[in-house]
Amino acid sequence: MTTQRPASTLARPDRPEQVSNAVAQRDQPAPMSFAAARDKFVGQLDMGVVQAIGKGMDPTQFKRSLATVLNETPDLLKANLTSLAVAVLHAARLGLDLTPALQLAYLTPFNVSQKVNGSWVKTPLVKMMIGYKGFILLGRRSGMCDTVRSRVVYANDHFEWEEGTTPRLVHKPTMGERGEVVAAYCVADMKTTGKPAFRVIGVPEIERARAASRGAFETIYEQGKKPRPDFNRPKADSPWTTDYGAMASKTAIRRFYKDMDLTEFRSLASAIEVDDAYAIGSRIPVPTAISGDPVKPPEQLSPSDEWGDDVLFGNRGEDDGDGHDETIVDATASSGD
Repeated sequence: MTTQRPASTLARPDRPEQVSNAVAQRDQPAPMSFAAARDKFVGQLDMGVVQAIGKGMDPTQFKRSLATVLNETPDLLKANLTSLAVAVLHAARLGLDLTPALQLAYLTPFNVSQKVNGSWVKTPLVKMMIGYKGFILLGRRSGMCDTVRSRVVYANDHFEWEEGTTPRLVHKPTMGERGEVVAAYCVADMKTTGKPAFRVIGVPEIERARAASRGAFETIYEQGKKPRPDFNRPKADSPWTTDYGAMASKTAIRRFYKDMDLTEFRSLASAIEVDDAYAIGSRIPVPTAISGDPVKPPEQLSPSDEWGDDVLFGNRGEDDGDGHDETIVDATASSGD
């Protein structure tokens, strides 16, 4: 004997709501492949890159390097694309190839928590960081220096340096066990004077730069308090942990440049300004063209002709404890920098 289910429980494919759902599912666009999303983003930035591209870089080569870094770090395309565009255009303006193997500049995703309508919402953004090799290249391109070198000094090296009327620096690295890092220095052959100049920094100055760098340490979370770095717990994936020597070298180069009069070397001053903003979490400068005029956001990425404060201000804060930097931003507040 067959038991018939009540008529009310039988499926009715002709019900209006079912027909509507079926139509909606049919009309949904197919998910975009990674390759298509990558090519679409690179294409959207085409005009901006051409306007912004800096000295020593070909637009086609730069876009090729952008595609390479997107291939190696697919999570970049999951971030806020306007934020990614800002980071890319700053690298273009400085003429820094993004190919990771060159170690000139890096695009890194991080998380931002923004206060929207009284609630905290986390959004992934992107920052652009200049590598120490990038700073060396920028110093040479600027016309200020013929050569720029940076080295790390270890406890067992022979190292002497003197300031005063006859500055002197001698560094003889040991061939054996070198010991702990004790200093770093930058030395450059100056076009402006025809003489070498140098800047030495010790571990205390290196550590101050590390402490000021967002994402170098794990984060302490306490109820009712703003997250803060735990200086007793360095982050395992931070370059300050994985490549301390390179970060010490970069710090020495940056200190050297900051000691110089950069009035006639605006590209170098701009590089330091952008790198500072991303490193310590201050307001990100608006990308500019070679003419000095602001580069407008691609129409496909922004309904406005201006870059939003959520991107330019959304770079300050702490670490979210899951391997990404996190910024804490009250979107209703103005910059306090």
